[in-house]
Amino acid sequence: MATRTKKPRKRSAFGNFMDRACDPIYRQFPSSRPKNWVPLEERFDEEIAPPPEHEDDTPRGTLRGIPASRSGGGANVVYVGPPEVNVKRGSKGRRFLLCFLCLGVAAVIARGVQGLVTGNPKPHITVNPVLAGSWPDEHADAFAIRFADTYFAASPGGTEVAAQVFMTTDLRGDIQQSVGGTSDPAGLTVAKTQTVLSAVVTGDTKIDPSHALIDVAVTTQSGNTQQYLTYSIPVYRNGNGGLAVYALPAPVPSPPEVPSGTGSLNTQNYSDPSVQTLVQRFFEAWTTNDTTQMSYLSTPGASFLPLPAGLAFKQIENLSIVCAAKTLSCEDPGRNATIDATITLQDTVTDSTVTADYFMQLWQDSTGNWYVQKVNTGS
Repeated sequence: MATRTKKPRKRSAFGNFMDRACDPIYRQFPSSRPKNWVPLEERFDEEIAPPPEHEDDTPRGTLRGIPASRSGGGANVVYVGPPEVNVKRGSKGRRFLLCFLCLGVAAVIARGVQGLVTGNPKPHITVNPVLAGSWPDEHADAFAIRFADTYFAASPGGTEVAAQVFMTTDLRGDIQQSVGGTSDPAGLTVAKTQTVLSAVVTGDTKIDPSHALIDVAVTTQSGNTQQYLTYSIPVYRNGNGGLAVYALPAPVPSPPEVPSGTGSLNTQNYSDPSVQTLVQRFFEAWTTNDTTQMSYLSTPGASFLPLPAGLAFKQIENLSIVCAAKTLSCEDPGRNATIDATITLQDTVTDSTVTADYFMQLWQDSTGNWYVQKVNTGS
């Protein structure tokens, strides 16, 4: 009984190209062969068209020194060679592309082997987000205030131990040695217990990316005496963003005070009854956290955080309109106006009153009604 040979499944042009490109690699590295790998001489053993004939009518080329033979009549030509290299002859461009692809694959393999042997991959460089911003920053300012609150709240006998936890190890050792009696006392010494009433940052100076001087205005009280001084506090930042005081604070000149009578806004009294009613109704709703009424009195999208509990609206002391320039008349502000509203509030918790200035941005619609846009915020 004759056996029937199963015809191989027809491959696409790209599949045939990949078979030809990978065949030398499969021959060189048997472990890389797929399970269904078939040598090219078995996959492409059909007769192929003859190449163009030369003038001497001799078939072109030989494979491994074995001449090519022709069948009778010149109809079909089969290139005969060793079984392991019996493949279709390609053009020079195809052979060049095959060589180029093989070289590329070999380079990738060599690169991977080199990485495994050396074990030195390129380092991944990261930037600490804490150190990426400006310096000194708000964290350094807050740290300097915390240090001032502790350092200047002193008692007789030298610098408090509580303040030394904010200092570098070297500075802490110097203070402890000095307080021990080997030299004049270091840090801050007071005759009476001193408390800190306030501490505010007034400026800063950058020395280098890790060191800065933070100026803090400190108001202290000792007995019945209050004192206002500005100190320059040296602050250090390490690579992880940690902060410490690396030298002793030093008194520096305080910022100059503004002369009386200067720096005031250019305002004019404003007596529009509709604005007077709007401001009164708005503060009555704001102090009671009546969000429905506040939404009705404000522009769409406006939002206001609630005031501290215990405050109640008492009365309007004065309304003034803020002029854009001293030469501008404020009689007709147009559809946008900034109002300085002087309001008196009642503190029901302490049974006291507080008078405050609120700067309100108002907007007027086409019918002449005013609405609140913002209160004590920028544009």
